[in-house]
Amino acid sequence: TQIMTQRHAFPRDNTGPALHKAMPVLTYAIVQAALRFAPPDRPVFPLSDLFSFTRDRLIRADRRLAMTPEIGEGAMGLSMRGYLRYTLILERQADDPQGQLAEAEDFIHRARMLAPADATVLSLSALFHSWKGDVAGALEMARLALRLGPDSDLAQHVLSQALTDAGRDREALDMAMRAGHGPMGLFGQATWLLRRMVSHLRLGQLEEAVQAAAAARA
Repeated sequence: TQIMTQRHAFPRDNTGPALHKAMPVLTYAIVQAALRFAPPDRPVFPLSDLFSFTRDRLIRADRRLAMTPEIGEGAMGLSMRGYLRYTLILERQADDPQGQLAEAEDFIHRARMLAPADATVLSLSALFHSWKGDVAGALEMARLALRLGPDSDLAQHVLSQALTDAGRDREALDMAMRAGHGPMGLFGQATWLLRRMVSHLRLGQLEEAVQAAAAARA
């Protein structure tokens, strides 16, 4: 049903860009449908929970990854476990912010050791540089992630953050808009919309900022 309700218009010529936008949406629908029939003991990567803002869901995701080392101890799993800890800190839902920050940095470091050329791992490492105020480091790492994964909407999203940190607001908005059509953005829609809101706001585009914020809140 999720797939059949999708509507995508394809031009007669140059269908590549339209197909590029449609495929993540259709893939997302297929994955969500498949998860409904997965055995309860099957290791599943909890992307939806990882991009939530709810303490219970974030803790549940972390426990699931910790209990399934085949995914939780891999580069992707480790970097996402670092990401969810920093989400808890930013949302003021961490019992021990300093301890969780140290854990997050350890997870990101281990992920980098396992996959030094992985676009997702590099993107989340770049995000940590942004959070720590290292603008040059964030820009360098986000650009490297995008070179290694030119279609990575996570790398685009993180580069938008780094460009905002550098005061390059027009480029940041362009990158945020570019990041809005990928698979990670479908799981992290609120986060992606808030990134766009900040870019609009910094450019004085108040109506567009309010619309993005309302969509994120919804």
